[in-house]
Amino acid sequence: MDVSRQEAIAAIKMHAELGTEGFSFEDIEGAVKFMETFGRWISIHDVSSSKEYILKRLPDKKPFYSSNDERLDWLENDFCPWLENWKEDVEKEMKKVPKTNKDMTSEEKNNC
Repeated sequence: MDVSRQEAIAAIKMHAELGTEGFSFEDIEGAVKFMETFGRWISIHDVSSSKEYILKRLPDKKPFYSSNDERLDWLENDFCPWLENWKEDVEKEMKKVPKTNKDMTSEEKNNC
């Protein structure tokens, strides 16, 4: 499944809202935000078709004709800071992960 596709994101949101039995969708907001953000980044950078934005009504896939395009502003002022924050969050969480089995406490080993 392509997690950046709008259909996949919509399906995950729907299952989270409905509380689909057998699936845990707790704290899914961060994952959905990640998928939406990278999905938009991919759409903006997908230059495989110059008409797809018309045929599929996807404005982010429109070719660039101006340096004043709103999408460029989004990339610079929204996406880049978001990406930097995401990187910092991942690095912070990775510091909590033991490097080797011998670095784990006995409780951590039991929880694996």
